[in-house]
Amino acid sequence: MYFLFVEQPESSKIKLKKRSTGQIESAQCNAATILERNAKRKEEPTHKKEGKDQVYEFKIVNGYGLLTLKTFNRGLLEKYEIEADELYEGIFKELEESGAEHLIVDLRDNNGGRNEFYEDMLPYLTDKKGVFKTSISWKGKEKKHKYPSTSKYAFQGKTYVLINGGKFSSASVLARFFKEYTNATLIGEEAGGRYEGFAGGSAEYIFLPNSKYRVTIPRYHAVFHDGERQTTNNRGALPDYEVIPSMDDLINERDVVMEKALELLASN
Repeated sequence: MYFLFVEQPESSKIKLKKRSTGQIESAQCNAATILERNAKRKEEPTHKKEGKDQVYEFKIVNGYGLLTLKTFNRGLLEKYEIEADELYEGIFKELEESGAEHLIVDLRDNNGGRNEFYEDMLPYLTDKKGVFKTSISWKGKEKKHKYPSTSKYAFQGKTYVLINGGKFSSASVLARFFKEYTNATLIGEEAGGRYEGFAGGSAEYIFLPNSKYRVTIPRYHAVFHDGERQTTNNRGALPDYEVIPSMDDLINERDVVMEKALELLASN
């Protein structure tokens, strides 16, 4: 959103500092309009997953579970008829039957979506009782949400959750739940989304008369109880192990966050 809120230069100069040597390199590139950028993207191969793989992937690898939750987007969930309760029950049942003692959950770049995709995970994470969330509508009406009953397939092993700043909304809540209710180790970068709660759900829209920009105003505020494992204010979920990919890692497509998770898994 830099071009909307800061400036629209004709070119940009980027400086990169290599951590290993401290050497600074620079590069200059000409600006492109949004239309030019989008046209270029259409020409490039995307290598995107097809079908349900756009939403999630799950497999048992070398005795541990690997669950990648990519999005909770309403349109994709409805298109592929994916229900949160059925999805999670199948995954955790397979985990138990396989005897897996470790689970890696990759939430990176999941920008959220449907609330049930964090709420329906609770039966597999905790046996707590009482209220876990209060939702407040734009009209001031409050609703208390109670913990569900614990599932017989609740996972008893060790969990590693991969996070970064590209995850928001319900995906951020899911990272919070793993941190608060399980022995999970969070790895990566501070998550997007607010640990104490967020505004979301259905929305009202206002169109500014001159710019014609659409302003979105959420109708609900979700408030969670005070955190026990994290007591910050206005921060996202913080990792137990901060792992930030370098420019070289990104260029060479090296997943140092996953490498750290596998290292910790092996040590345990």
